[in-house]
Amino acid sequence: MNLKYFYFFNVERARASTIDGNVSSTEEIEIETVFINEENLTLEKLDEIHEENQELKPAKRAVTGTIVTAYVNRVGTGKSCQIYLRWDGNLYITRWRLTELTIRSSNILANTLYASFNPGAKDVPGATSGSVFIGTFSVPTSQSKVRVATKGLQAYTTSNGWLSAIVNNGQATIN
Repeated sequence: MNLKYFYFFNVERARASTIDGNVSSTEEIEIETVFINEENLTLEKLDEIHEENQELKPAKRAVTGTIVTAYVNRVGTGKSCQIYLRWDGNLYITRWRLTELTIRSSNILANTLYASFNPGAKDVPGATSGSVFIGTFSVPTSQSKVRVATKGLQAYTTSNGWLSAIVNNGQATIN
């Protein structure tokens, strides 16, 4: 599977207030956000990027990284396929929820819709890596790739509650 992964450091805006006599002053400090758009991003590479951007990180990071990918598996040699979301990182995830997941042909011009799922919430054994089954769908045997798109994808973490997540809306290889 050759997907691009998107990762961003989430940080909160900081405020500093001072009172001098009867005059109060508030200063907002903006913290730069780093966006990474890189193919085949691994946790080791993510650690390297953290080290390279040390001056951009606040003393305490609000959220750590987890990589989410779509995985498509063909059942036997027929048209039937299964889709899973996989994650790997350092957030302890116990539940996923998602408004919609669509699977289309890899040919943008044809744009054939193979499946659309509205799975709602899915409980998972709490872990920093794993997979969750979304559903079964049918794809012609001539197709070796599909495009996967999600809406409203969120992970429930024990440390931060519900967090928004993204899966690359590019091509996934059918394994």
